[in-house]
This record gives sequence, C-alpha cells and structure tokens, in this order.
Amino acid sequence: MKVLACLAGALLALSAAAHATPEQDLARVLRRASGSSNPSVSFLEGIGALGDVDLNAAQIRAAVASAPIHPALRPIVDRMQGLQIRGGRVSFSFREAFALNLNNRAYAHFGRTAGFQLSGRSLTQFRGFKLSQTPKGLKVAPSEIRFGEHAGVPSAWITVPLLGTHRVPLVEQSAGLSERVRIG
Repeated sequence: MKVLACLAGALLALSAAAHATPEQDLARVLRRASGSSNPSVSFLEGIGALGDVDLNAAQIRAAVASAPIHPALRPIVDRMQGLQIRGGRVSFSFREAFALNLNNRAYAHFGRTAGFQLSGRSLTQFRGFKLSQTPKGLKVAPSEIRFGEHAGVPSAWITVPLLGTHRVPLVEQSAGLSERVRIG
C-alpha cells in the first residue's frame, strides 16, 4: 500500500511539473541561468528548451518576481514586454529601443522588437539587433553568434558579413581583459 501511495505521489509531482504555466517555465529558466557560471548561454539554452510560448508583460513580471535574476540578464529581462518562441524563432518586445554597453568592448543595440533564430548555442537571422564599437558608432548586424568555450573561458564567436568572425571572451572587465570588439 505504501508503494502505491509513493507511486501516486510521484506521478502527481510529474504531472504538476508537466503542467507548469509558461511564466513558471520562464522562472525556472531564470533561476537556472542565475546559478550558472555563464548565465547568458544558460538563459538561451533554457528558452530554447521551452518550445513554443507567447508571454506577455504581466507573465514576464510574474516570472521575474519569483526568480533571482543574474546581473548579466537584468538589463534585458527588466525591459521585456513580451517573449514569443515559435519553431526556434525567438522574438522579444521591449518598452523602447536601447543600447547595452558590453563591458566597454562593444555595444548591443536592440529595437523595440528584436529576434533571432535559435539553434542550440547558435543565433542567426537577426532582426532588430545590431552591434557597434561606440554608443553612436556604425551599427552592423551579425550573421551569426555562436557560444562556447575557448581555453576554458566562455566565449562568443560573432560573424559579421565582410568583416569576418571575432571571438569575444564572455568575462567581466575586471578579469583583466581590455580588448574591444573590432567591428569594421
């Protein structure tokens, strides 16, 4: 009898996990990313595993309120008004367009809507997203960004048409890296 009760409890727990709401799923992704040594890649892998979802601002706020947010993710997550994933195509909507300083090495520019195709650790087919060396400098759209490790250091390989591929270590500026991403 005890075995049946334990089995029923386990099935109930699995059933509850399978019926998590989209905001609970996003909160789980945020918690996992915040505890990761590479929160950006962990976040991308997490949202890639969500399947097709469509979250509005209220659902995103609920997920953010119930999960710790790593400082590396906060500038994006705090501005999100919507998140839609369909067949690996990820689209974010934001209150307004903005630029992020990437540890004084480059700037990422986001439109009010920004999106990309996500396949594993690779992003392609960008819309509403560009990079530049300075806040108001020439903005270029990457054709691909791949994430991985190089010599044990989390890195991104950014490919820009006509300019080639550049490896960017994903570590804090305080770690002694002072190189800038050369775009152009």
